[in-house]
Amino acid sequence: MKVLGQPDPEPIWYQNDTVHRMALTLRTDEELDRALTELASAEGASRQEIVRWAVLERYERSAHTARVREGSNRLSHNDAFDLVMGVADGTCDAEQIADRLHVTL
Repeated sequence: MKVLGQPDPEPIWYQNDTVHRMALTLRTDEELDRALTELASAEGASRQEIVRWAVLERYERSAHTARVREGSNRLSHNDAFDLVMGVADGTCDAEQIADRLHVTL
């Protein structure tokens, strides 16, 4: 409780901590445990950071996939045919495809 003329009391740790971050227990099998250990060693990071990176990478990839799907839904059949033919004959590269789908690489 705040008393007039006195500094604010220290926040209680559970009120301050649980709003922004949450602990998570991850159960692993031998294969995942070995992979996490090897990746952490190779990357010079903690096993927790490896899991964090993997989840965020997957999240970004799924958002990108959704953007591509949304862009491809806007293509007419003629546009789609032109893109396929451009890829087949080498006149259409990844940037041109992304531009036509209205997505960024």
